[in-house]
Amino acid sequence: MGKRAPADAVERGRAALTADGITPAALASGSVAHERLAEILRADTTIAAALAGLLGEVPRAEHAALLAAAEAHTHGSMRREIRRALFRLHRAGIEPPAEELARSAEEPRVVELRGWLSHVDGRGDCLMWLTRPAAAGLVLLSARLNDRSGLCDLAMYEISRRQLRIQREELADRHDIRMTRVDWRYIDALLSAARDARHAGGPSYASLRTRLTADAPGSPDVPIYGHISRESIDPALVDVSTELLNLPELRSWFPAVAELDPYARQILDAQSSPLVLSRHQQDDRVAGIVTRATTELYPADVIAGRLEALAYYLWASARERQARIALAVVEALRGGASPHTVPLLAAFVRQALSAIYTALRTQAEEQQRGSVIVRPGQPQPRSRGQA
Repeated sequence: MGKRAPADAVERGRAALTADGITPAALASGSVAHERLAEILRADTTIAAALAGLLGEVPRAEHAALLAAAEAHTHGSMRREIRRALFRLHRAGIEPPAEELARSAEEPRVVELRGWLSHVDGRGDCLMWLTRPAAAGLVLLSARLNDRSGLCDLAMYEISRRQLRIQREELADRHDIRMTRVDWRYIDALLSAARDARHAGGPSYASLRTRLTADAPGSPDVPIYGHISRESIDPALVDVSTELLNLPELRSWFPAVAELDPYARQILDAQSSPLVLSRHQQDDRVAGIVTRATTELYPADVIAGRLEALAYYLWASARERQARIALAVVEALRGGASPHTVPLLAAFVRQALSAIYTALRTQAEEQQRGSVIVRPGQPQPRSRGQA
């Protein structure tokens, strides 16, 4: 987060808190569960930093206690944000309980691992980082995980904090990959459970992991439902799922030309068939091809898993509405909905298919104009002697 979270990141964090019902009024009334606030602070994300700032603006003794307890387990920019909040409470006459201060002073500063996650791209690839403070900067473990193949790349090396920042900026600028902070335990669980699909071999994750933590791995289940409950997901959000088309993270989810080319040719063949079909019959045939393309290119089980992982990434980057839309589609697909009935997936296919079909049709028309073969239904060329 740098020395201090940028203003836009703070605003996004506050917007995410508001969407979750955590507002100054709710904090002032004490209606937000203590455990929920402590959980957010432990996540050490931009949302956690926004919450720390918010707690410092609402003078309550329990807020001082929460901040003092969290301060003992954080470092860097998050700890500075907590100390600023505690100072604001101090100026308002609010101090942490004496026992909390004593406990904070006695507890050793925890060298916390940090987790970084990219979005899942159209091939099912996801970039993951784990970082740990080291004498010269950071120890960085970098991995690429594919949701079908397993662990594809793995490396560990030391890096300075400045180099890590530059690396993040280059990924964003050159490749549209934005690494966002998430719970490191989730990444650790995924890598611990992943099948090793590397060809060159090298150290396993289990062997490198000993340099990071001695804790037992947790569950690799996506932790999004700890932040957005299934009961709160509105099924009607499936109908507006095309909103996700505007996300830069989904640009690679459009089908490749090679994948769609056979379907585009089938549509072209259906429309240039010598059989006389009504417009309604042609439309039905085209709709059937598009339905089959959507179902085959976006298998429900695979896409549901990718959207679930994407939802967690979106939530962690303070885009809760988009996360909820993704989860609504996940629930629909796992509930038996066919992929072609999901507007988002249908739009992927239709938009990409339209461009390929147009190119193929233009090519076919050019070939017809240069051909001396007369096909059924095609006007016969006039001879030179004809009027």
